[in-house]
Amino acid sequence: MVKKTVTYNDFDGNSITKDFFFNLTKMEFRNIDKKIPGGLENMLNEIRRDKNAEGFVDFLDMLILESYGEKSEDGRFVKFDPYGHRVSDYFKVTEAWDVLFLNLINNPNELEEFLLGVVPKDASEAAKKAAENGELTRLPEA
Repeated sequence: MVKKTVTYNDFDGNSITKDFFFNLTKMEFRNIDKKIPGGLENMLNEIRRDKNAEGFVDFLDMLILESYGEKSEDGRFVKFDPYGHRVSDYFKVTEAWDVLFLNLINNPNELEEFLLGVVPKDASEAAKKAAENGELTRLPEA
């Protein structure tokens, strides 16, 4: 699980500092991998090979939204509100989303920390190897 503390302005111009939480279970990670033709690793290899910066931005967008959740008062991590809506839908329309996303894109160390922290521990071994090779956070040049 990753906790990111973000300071942003709400729509009334008030400065707010809030903690945001991100996590993928093994099954969520597996389901993401299955939905991508050729798998997640293949997609990332294609993004690097084709120097597809927009593809990487789309991937990061998806990963953040799929992993975003909120801690409930009883300590659970929830991704849906009581009405069945993804809480990430609410998050994406806040200024906090912009601040977090741009911070990750512009700070390779924070991006690496986020990517390694959000994926299940089992899956992070391959990601750690890619990070050691500088492949995890090196954005493709357009």
